[in-house]
Amino acid sequence: MNCNTEDDLSLLKIWRVIIKYKTVIFFITLAFIVVSFFLYRANNIQSQQYKAELFLLEPSSKDVESLKRAAVISKYVTPYKKEGILNSFIDNLNSIKIWEGFYLNTIEKNNVLLAKYDASSLRERLNIFQNTDNKEWSITLIGDSKKIILKILNEYLAFVDKMTTKQLVDNEIININHRIFELQDKISNYQKKIQKFPDKSDLNHYRRQIGLFSNDIDSLKNISFSKDSLHTVNVVQKAYPVKIKFSNTVNSVVILSAIFGFLFSLVLVFLLDFIKTSDKR
Repeated sequence: MNCNTEDDLSLLKIWRVIIKYKTVIFFITLAFIVVSFFLYRANNIQSQQYKAELFLLEPSSKDVESLKRAAVISKYVTPYKKEGILNSFIDNLNSIKIWEGFYLNTIEKNNVLLAKYDASSLRERLNIFQNTDNKEWSITLIGDSKKIILKILNEYLAFVDKMTTKQLVDNEIININHRIFELQDKISNYQKKIQKFPDKSDLNHYRRQIGLFSNDIDSLKNISFSKDSLHTVNVVQKAYPVKIKFSNTVNSVVILSAIFGFLFSLVLVFLLDFIKTSDKR
């Protein structure tokens, strides 16, 4: 009975202290909430990350028309395929060397930099993966400036497309020149045979072959590549921003700060009450 009475008195005393210092408890708890909220917002703004994302498919037939035409004229056994051209583009997209060239020529040269990122650390924030369902490629870049990462990702795509196009065209020109050299060599051999005065039937055959080879050489020399219309990739969706969500929400910050503020205020007011009671004694 005495124990229950003492417990009731203790609880009553605690409650009286809380009531007595309710204003102090309220304002301390409120101060914790306000300070925590503004600290959270400041940190959130400084560390906010954005993701730029774009989608690609293999090039269209129109994009690679000049390459296919060149392959037919130069009598290739295996002409370029759209899947192979896209694979060349993806290989270059993953190339560290091409990325460094892009960084130096485009980003650093124009002073377009994402905060605190050099070429290597920025490259680590570039992700490339394929959707096996629709053969669509997705490329993302994460950074702290929405405007800049959109600009960088779109420009990097154009840079790699241009580099891949140049590689394919240069390779095509080498193959065409090699084919022209082969045809010229055959023409030279037939001309040597004609000089030996073979039979009339052989002469007609040799001259007909020389004419065919000469026409092939003219066709090969007239091949031109329009680099502006030649593309190694089909951009389905240009880069667009995707805001990255943080795990800490405002609600959780407010609740936690209120709890800690309330507990801290209780400790403080009971300490103050204890000091005042001791002084009176």
